[in-house]
Amino acid sequence: MDTLQLVSGKQVQVFTLKKGFNDTILYDETKVIERFGFKPALLPDYKGLRGDTSDNIIGIAGIGEKTGMTLVQTFGTIEKMYKVLSKDETPFKEVGITPRIIELLKNGEDEALFSKTLATIRRDVPISFALPLHTFKEGIDLQKIETLFRELEFRTLINRVKSSFTDTASEVVETKEDTNGEVYNPDTVKQLSIALWLLNSELTNPTIDDILQELEDARQKALSAETPQCSAAVTATMSKAKLLGLDKQVIEHKGTLTPVFNFQPVKPVQDLTEDELSAELAKYGIDLRANIKQAMKE
Repeated sequence: MDTLQLVSGKQVQVFTLKKGFNDTILYDETKVIERFGFKPALLPDYKGLRGDTSDNIIGIAGIGEKTGMTLVQTFGTIEKMYKVLSKDETPFKEVGITPRIIELLKNGEDEALFSKTLATIRRDVPISFALPLHTFKEGIDLQKIETLFRELEFRTLINRVKSSFTDTASEVVETKEDTNGEVYNPDTVKQLSIALWLLNSELTNPTIDDILQELEDARQKALSAETPQCSAAVTATMSKAKLLGLDKQVIEHKGTLTPVFNFQPVKPVQDLTEDELSAELAKYGIDLRANIKQAMKE
């Protein structure tokens, strides 16, 4: 409420919270008058009478919000009010001020004037100030910020910064591209982001790169997992490889062969013919004959 005393017509307005972050209000002079019943310049007088515990301004004990508003609306400044009070109490009684309140006013003049001084924002402080030629946003290097945030894994903050420092919504669409520049459907990315967040609560606002990385990690984890069948297939394959003198090469390429070991064909993998095994490996981009020839050369 303090800054409302600075409001002047439409030239100086105050944007502030009303009840919470989602309930805000922009005060111009008309809005201030609608709320208090007097102009912004009289707010220090109001606080001088009522006080403000949040700012440790005592005011006059016993003067509340309603009485304070009535006094300021009727008499204006505190100085004018006490000038009238020193001559005649009748105007106070006419607006409903009781004898008890009148007595409080008489005994609290010093506190009221002092409290008004505390509530008044000084506008005559000798300072040197000039508006900057450029806004601070113009000096922001988003690329450096994004690089640092990715390094620190501040995934949620990356999009917040982009939203805060870009002028149009279209500029933020860049977050729907992966690092290779491939564009993805924003709706699909949003759905995947929510799904990924449900699986990993640490990723509160994952980017498309986060999504792709998580999918790749999951794929690699699935491929590297050795099921009982996989272990049996590895053992059988190693036995056959030893007979051919290729056991060293099989060990080196075990990760590449894992998809085949995990595969469940009609017959066990160790019983597959060379053509059948080649066909299965080809599904994963592996050229069996080329690998065998390379192994033989080694």
